[in-house]
Amino acid sequence: MKKKFLLAIIAFLSLLLISTKTTLADTTSEQIKKIQDSGVLKVGVKQDVPNFGYYSAESGKYEGMEVDLAKKIAKKLGVKVAYTAVTAQTREALIDNGQIDLLIGTYTITDERKASYAISNPYYYDEVGFLVRKSKGFNKISDLDGKTIGVVQGSTTKAAIQEYGKAHHLTFNFVQLGSYPELAVSLYANRISAFSVDKSILTGYVSKKTTIINEGFNTQEYGIAAKKSNQEVIDYVNSLLDDWKADGSLQKLYDKYNLKPAKDIGNIMSSHYDLIPISQYARERNPYWEPHHVFTGFWYQEEIEYQPDKALENFLKSGDKPILLALGAMSFEDKAEVHKLDMFVKAFEKTGYRAIVQGFQKSLQEYQLPDSMIAVGSVPHSYLFDKCKMVIHHCGFGTSAATLIYGIPSIPVPHVLDQKGQSDMLRKLGVASDEIDGHNVTEEKIITCIKDMDLHYEERYQKVKQLSEKIKNEKGLEVAVRYIGEII
Repeated sequence: MKKKFLLAIIAFLSLLLISTKTTLADTTSEQIKKIQDSGVLKVGVKQDVPNFGYYSAESGKYEGMEVDLAKKIAKKLGVKVAYTAVTAQTREALIDNGQIDLLIGTYTITDERKASYAISNPYYYDEVGFLVRKSKGFNKISDLDGKTIGVVQGSTTKAAIQEYGKAHHLTFNFVQLGSYPELAVSLYANRISAFSVDKSILTGYVSKKTTIINEGFNTQEYGIAAKKSNQEVIDYVNSLLDDWKADGSLQKLYDKYNLKPAKDIGNIMSSHYDLIPISQYARERNPYWEPHHVFTGFWYQEEIEYQPDKALENFLKSGDKPILLALGAMSFEDKAEVHKLDMFVKAFEKTGYRAIVQGFQKSLQEYQLPDSMIAVGSVPHSYLFDKCKMVIHHCGFGTSAATLIYGIPSIPVPHVLDQKGQSDMLRKLGVASDEIDGHNVTEEKIITCIKDMDLHYEERYQKVKQLSEKIKNEKGLEVAVRYIGEII
């Protein structure tokens, strides 16, 4: 379930970054036009991986999911497709010398490869597995401790197994061969104890005498690769993959070859639902969003059992509600940090406010606050916001949401672009004062905003309390769970 929530969060973040959907199909790049003018899309595919890329001597054709994927891309470009057989040893050289435009050959996405090549978003997820002889009785990875593992030359599998072994106190010996059929033959001949590569690849080599160990590890992402200079072609491919995930075309390719990805994000990031953990009362729907983009309401949980330390408890009981200064990670500015804190402290004293200070981690180690103020560490918003009159904050997404959930007026101090957006939202809702530029904080500006808050406090307080009631009634987390339950 946690994975599903993470995937939904990813969907939300992608929507924040991309408000409209554009494709390079609408604005043909020079790189794409070059392919179209040639009339041929040159694609590197495997010839020895059943279900993915396989050359059938019987039909004299390439077959498999990746072969079909190449056909779909070529069709969108309005060109024919020409296949070139690749191996782990030859595929990158074929990209480098221009013999292929695209590589679609179970090519695992890694940071190292992304540094050298333009690589698409994942079109398939797999995990490393082990093919073994049934007669050997190997049922889990630990059974292979000290045994010889066969891997293909030039793949990432050996390094992944070594890393796994180190983490689980296992050791392995390795034989590296040039192709998957060679490894299968070596397994049948008892030259190796296991043939290891991604599980979906191994399914093409299962026989009556062999089986794949249920355990797997190290999820692999397959991407379509091209020269760095052909990034625009990859951008175009990404737009196609997004469309095919959404309309189910990619899933149909999996089904055709009985492929079951190790991780499937299609259900969350497709035409089913994109779950957006924002309240409908906080933001308007983007007019470009489609019906499956769903505002669920904010996702949060109350810290019911939180107990403050005695110092904070006594401070809260000793006077009027204080101002909360909570600038989060934005208060790490070294020398300027102390000066900034000085300005806030003087402003609080001149306006007659008690204060609770969060953040300023470096400064507060040696900084002496007046008796009317106290420094605190991590305290749940659900507890602290209710005990304070107003909060001065950096307008991060979580803090901004919490001010609305728990009903406290804000003085915004945004530092970067997304925080500026949150600040604009709070001021548009009528629950915040004018903002203080996080890069140009002055004592005078702080005082001005505090006085402005005092002048309009009751109006802003009532608005945020009304919003808080509506937002809590949305039960955003419960709504998200219900949607996810419908899918799974």
